Amino acid sequence: MFASPAGSWSDVNIDHFLAGLAMPVGDIIKLFVCWPARERNLKLQDEEPPGPERLMHIFDQLEGGRCAIACRNKPLYLSSGTLHAVVTVRGGFMYACNFMTAEKGPAVLRSLRLSPAFVDRYGDSGRRGLIANLVDQVDITLERSSCWLPMMTELVKSWLVIERIGRKPNKKSLAQHLLKVAKDTQWRQEYNKRSDLDVVRLDEIILAQLKRRVGPVSKS
Repeated sequence: MFASPAGSWSDVNIDHFLAGLAMPVGDIIKLFVCWPARERNLKLQDEEPPGPERLMHIFDQLEGGRCAIACRNKPLYLSSGTLHAVVTVRGGFMYACNFMTAEKGPAVLRSLRLSPAFVDRYGDSGRRGLIANLVDQVDITLERSSCWLPMMTELVKSWLVIERIGRKPNKKSLAQHLLKVAKDTQWRQEYNKRSDLDVVRLDEIILAQLKRRVGPVSKS
């Protein structure tokens, strides 16, 4: 729980890994302005230095914005990867919690891939936290088989980012996830729907980290 005075406002933020639930307490009123994590929006956020003036500089250029009010008996859910800024219309207290969801795993990776400046702003300790969150997100997403295919696709596409921010144990852990799913019966049934390039790249990632192949790297 935290307090916000009337008239206070936040910079444009994005929670890459965590969905959020804002629950006002008492008479506080919060105005949330939200934008989807489109490539243009992420680029605008990246190119402008963080700080109180960023929102003013890019507000009229961001696309797909929507406004929502959080107040008494009207909590607000924000999915992970949503760009948002918050204005406190009436001051008071608000409780907020964050959590991961399986369905948002691919979108999380995509937003990281399209937002290199966000990743580059982290120091070594920050990147360790970032990759730890990424491993947790993959764990949660791959518990649900309906999320496997989009998650596998995004992991392959985002591997260059993972190579930059991950240490050897992190990359090995992610490669073990890939190998486990790649050997699953359901994945093998989907195998012929994948492009040759995807299959070869997946095999290269697993082989580089674990010295093990998925299987044939070309379709029969």
